[in-house]
Amino acid sequence: MRDDSGEQRDRWTFDRSDQWGLGALLLVIVLVTAWVQVASPLLAWARGRRLAVPYYSDVEVAGLDGSRLGHTAADYSLLVPDPTTAQRWWDLLPGVGYLALVAAVAWLLFRLMTDIARGESFVSRNVRRLRQLAALMLVGWTVVYFADVTFTFAILDQIGVEALGVDGGPRAVLTPPLVPFAIGLVAALVGEAFKAGAGLQDDVDGLV
Repeated sequence: MRDDSGEQRDRWTFDRSDQWGLGALLLVIVLVTAWVQVASPLLAWARGRRLAVPYYSDVEVAGLDGSRLGHTAADYSLLVPDPTTAQRWWDLLPGVGYLALVAAVAWLLFRLMTDIARGESFVSRNVRRLRQLAALMLVGWTVVYFADVTFTFAILDQIGVEALGVDGGPRAVLTPPLVPFAIGLVAALVGEAFKAGAGLQDDVDGLV
C-alpha cells in the first residue's frame, strides 16, 4: 500500500483507522465489564434471585469416593436464598471498582494510541499516562481485589459456612492478581522508555 506521496506504506504502522478500531474494541470491553460486574448483579437483586458466592473447597462425590479414583477440590458457588441488603452491596461494590478500573485503563490506552497515530509518541503526557496506567494496575487493582476478598469473607461469615464444618474459602485467596501486577510492571517500564524518548525528542526539537 502506498500513501499520498507515492511511498510504500508500512502496513504495521498504527494509523487513524487502527485507532478507531482499538477504540471500538475498548468500548466493547468496558460494556461487557459493566454488564458482568454491575448490571447483572443489579438485575439479580431487582428480581430477588439467590446470591451466588464463589467458594473453593473439597467436595464429596459418591461415585468417585467408592472407587479407586480420587478427585481434587473444586470451585463452586454457594447460593444464598435470602441475602440481606448489606450482602447485596458487598457483592456489588467490588464489581463497581473493577468497572471503574477497566474504564480508566481503556481511556488511558485510547488517548495514548491517539497520540501514537498522530506521530506524537514521545511526549511528556504519554509518560504520565503510562505511569497512571501502572498505578491503576499495581495499586488500584490490588485494592479492589482485597476489597472483593474481604466482602466475600464477610458474606461467608454471616451465612455461617464455618459452622457447617466445610474447610475452604474464596478462590480469590488462592489466586492473587498476578496478571494485572505484571501488566503494571510492564507499563511502568515502558513509561521509563518513553521518558527517555521524550528527552531525546526535546533535544532534537531544540537543535532544529
